[in-house]
Amino acid sequence: MKVELVKKIDYYLGRPLCFFLSLISKIFRFKKKPSGKKILFLGISEMGSIILSYPAVKKVKELYPFAEVYFCTFRRNREILEILNITSEEKLILIEDKSLWKFPVSVLRAVLRLRKEKIEAVIDMELFSRFSAIFSYLTGAPIRVGFYRFSQEGLYRGNLHTHKVYYNPYKHISLNFLNLVNSLKYSFEEFPLLREPQGEFFWDLPKIRINEEEKRSFLSKFNIGSKNKRIVVLNLGTGQILPIRKWPLENYLELIERLTVNSEVLVVIIGLEPDEEESYLLKKIEKNPRCVSLAGKTSLREVITLFNISEIFVSHDSGLLHLGSLTSIRMIALFGPETPLLYRPLSSNAKVIYLNFACSPCFSAYNHRTSLCEDNRCLKAIKVEDVYGLVEEYLNI
Repeated sequence: MKVELVKKIDYYLGRPLCFFLSLISKIFRFKKKPSGKKILFLGISEMGSIILSYPAVKKVKELYPFAEVYFCTFRRNREILEILNITSEEKLILIEDKSLWKFPVSVLRAVLRLRKEKIEAVIDMELFSRFSAIFSYLTGAPIRVGFYRFSQEGLYRGNLHTHKVYYNPYKHISLNFLNLVNSLKYSFEEFPLLREPQGEFFWDLPKIRINEEEKRSFLSKFNIGSKNKRIVVLNLGTGQILPIRKWPLENYLELIERLTVNSEVLVVIIGLEPDEEESYLLKKIEKNPRCVSLAGKTSLREVITLFNISEIFVSHDSGLLHLGSLTSIRMIALFGPETPLLYRPLSSNAKVIYLNFACSPCFSAYNHRTSLCEDNRCLKAIKVEDVYGLVEEYLNI
């Protein structure tokens, strides 16, 4: 489903439903502290956020070592959950999101399944989504943790969470997710949550290695075994849902031209299936013998294999950038409409370029990640020569 359609449904249908269910929840209110038997993480939409939730899932397993951990998300995110090995396959609750007609049916099935499982606690990691608040309530879980607006205007999602947690826009999103988990230690009478000290930290995610067989299979499948070995990976953002986060294609093309002057360098392009305009540009790129396009051709597991045999990954803010954090590849992360304060990749090998425009970030939880900007100058202002300079430095060429 298209992003704008989802937002309209969430607003026009979600608000009255949140109000109605909130009235019901006042009548049937549970007073229970979690024993840690069955805990559901609700991370519906983006792959990047799921990766950034890894520390929170790990924290739950530390607090409740015998807990059964469930995870609910859109079906398209199944592969990343399998890669992270967050939980077993039978505890993945998948919702169909490609069809408007299949969506409500799959939601109903998910709710019935979770009520049958008798989930004890739901950790709703969505940022002020009415759908996730409603879904949390319908699971029947007596404990429901989520972000709450408190004195802030707008962002209404009812009173469907028993544990209302303050969303801190000055802390990395992974720390906000950790706050949700740590709130389980308190009763619902604590208000607002979470009132305890939180040390700053930088969390390197687990690194996924590959073996020689995986490497040979990848090189053979994509016919790049005879190419040069100094691989630079670029994410051009083809087919991206939020195109305003993209560095201009023209900049990527210029970067490719400069990189492939060196005979030691092979540029590999990744991303989603390109649209018509992007396909036209990619055909031009593919004429370059030192450039290979794998956009729309790889699984996430194959992208991880590519990262393991490559030296540098250049990308704007995207899920693939966070996927790179699961390997040791050096990354150059380009931020503009979103702030790295909240969403920088959790990798000590990531170098962020962010020009700190006065209007940035224009994406936030407070506008449901809807920007009125049609000219992302904050990204256009990042110079090709600066990005190339970093790549040159890292490759020592």
